[in-house]
Amino acid sequence: MKNNIQSKIGLFLDDSRISGVSIYTKNLANYLKINLKIPCDILMPKKNSTNFVKQLKQNKISYKFYNIERISKNTIIDFLIFIFFKKKKLISFFEKNLYKIYIVQGSLQFLNIFILNSLKKDQIIVIHDSYMNLVFKFVLKYIVKKKTKVIFVSKCSRNFYKNTFLENNKIVVPTGVNFKKKITKKFKKKIFTIGTSCNVNPDKNILFLLKVAKILKDQNLNVNIKIAGNIYKSQRSYYKILKEEIKKYKLNNVEFLGFKKNINYFLKNLDLYCCFSKSESSPLSVWEAMHHGLPIITTDVGDLKYHINRGKFGYVIENYNEIIYAQKIKKILCNMDVYNQFSRSAINYSQKNFNQDKNLKILFNFIFSNSKFLNKESKKK
Repeated sequence: MKNNIQSKIGLFLDDSRISGVSIYTKNLANYLKINLKIPCDILMPKKNSTNFVKQLKQNKISYKFYNIERISKNTIIDFLIFIFFKKKKLISFFEKNLYKIYIVQGSLQFLNIFILNSLKKDQIIVIHDSYMNLVFKFVLKYIVKKKTKVIFVSKCSRNFYKNTFLENNKIVVPTGVNFKKKITKKFKKKIFTIGTSCNVNPDKNILFLLKVAKILKDQNLNVNIKIAGNIYKSQRSYYKILKEEIKKYKLNNVEFLGFKKNINYFLKNLDLYCCFSKSESSPLSVWEAMHHGLPIITTDVGDLKYHINRGKFGYVIENYNEIIYAQKIKKILCNMDVYNQFSRSAINYSQKNFNQDKNLKILFNFIFSNSKFLNKESKKK
């Protein structure tokens, strides 16, 4: 793939909190800068951006703030109000910040697409979610131009939008993990530590985690449960409910660690990784855990059932059955043969399927294939 691009690429992000999507965006920018030598900016809201900005500065990635933010209520009325008050400012920003390629993603992607269409700017769309309000899904179907390329991070996302982008050029490219750092795994035998990495909110289903923790405690299994992730102001009431449940059932085996700057250190000290989510598409935290040789137990979200059935590195728990979930935790941690088999399979499968450099190469080959964004000199080469 030739990389002599005339101008910058704009990577749009509508939520600056540390998450799978923001880390994915940072990885896109890093790959463009280091591997393709293409300049780019990450365009994002200023709200809740402190930790992410630190990461961008550390990686010397250019960024700009623009007047947009995620709408938590996610209702049609909220979006209409948002559009009414923000549209002119967004158009002004877009007119002053011109890019050769606009890569759009996030829950407000349709608003960015609408404005880019009005300015006659082409874009690439990245789909991370596997659920959307049906009205917004319908709107997305009619505002996305046929020539727009669409990238899905999971088969689950592609299937959800199968009737939305019928005539668009599409591809599924999973998120990936940086494999440059060699990981060694040491399994503990007496005191087990299981964990999950997520921002604390209802979608991550922490209440279900607490039900599992209670069962493990009642069964006298010596397990500590660690939750690494931010607790934002908008989730303080939810966090209060969680703390009340912990106090009620005396779950001294559960600990909230808050934001962890070094996620690799957190994963290195786990024996098992658990996902309790209600909704996921291509969960980067799970792929990172697999790279560390951690067996995976998860609810049935995204492509996890597909990958676990193929890779045999853990269990998928359907119907949010906390009893079965706890039984599977016990089965893995109390059987060295099962643990070692899942651990080896997790590493091997992640290396074959979630190699960040390999997947991003596929992604950008797709973006730039037959592209008018390449200048004439590049095409001659």
